[in-house]
Amino acid sequence: MVLPETLPTPTYTWNGRPVIVPGHFVDDPSPAAWALGASAGAYKVCRYTLAASDVTANSDHPLDYLNVKGNLINQNFLVIDGRKNCPTDVAPNPANGDFVNTNTRPHQP
Repeated sequence: MVLPETLPTPTYTWNGRPVIVPGHFVDDPSPAAWALGASAGAYKVCRYTLAASDVTANSDHPLDYLNVKGNLINQNFLVIDGRKNCPTDVAPNPANGDFVNTNTRPHQP
């Protein structure tokens, strides 16, 4: 968690890339954490973004954040089978009942 400055005009910024750290499944008694990778039994992390590349505005969930000064909302991740590709989507089309763009891009590994 990154907490922003509460001054009316923030003077500090931060840069970085969030990293998902595999942990233990609550319902699995084995001590092994789940693994990141592109093989069977491993998982891949995707990030929701409307961007067509890894470099985009901070609010659009880039791979690396630069000069962040305030709160960022809707910065969500999706964990999928490591053998699968991160899902893509097209622009919303409300006339056809599609109200959300759920496009993702690879984040880890």
